[in-house]
Amino acid sequence: KNADNDEMFDENEMKLVDQFRYEGESNPDDMSILYVLESKDGKTKGTLVNAYGVYADADTDAFIKKLEDEVAQ
Repeated sequence: KNADNDEMFDENEMKLVDQFRYEGESNPDDMSILYVLESKDGKTKGTLVNAYGVYADADTDAFIKKLEDEVAQ
C-alpha cells in the first residue's frame, strides 16, 4: 500500500529491487529484513520491513516469495 495516497499494489505490479538483513547487536535472534520495492512502471518506489526468522509475518513472506520467484524465471 502506498502511504502517500492509499494506492494498493499486488505482486504482479511490483518488483523486488534489493533486500538487507539486520541483526541485533546484543541478541542475534533480534533480526529484521528490509525490502526495497518498485512498481513495474517505475513510478512508485518504497520499502517493506519484516521480522526475520521465527517472528516473520507469514503474509509478508508469501508476498516477497512471489516477487523472488518472478525474478528467478
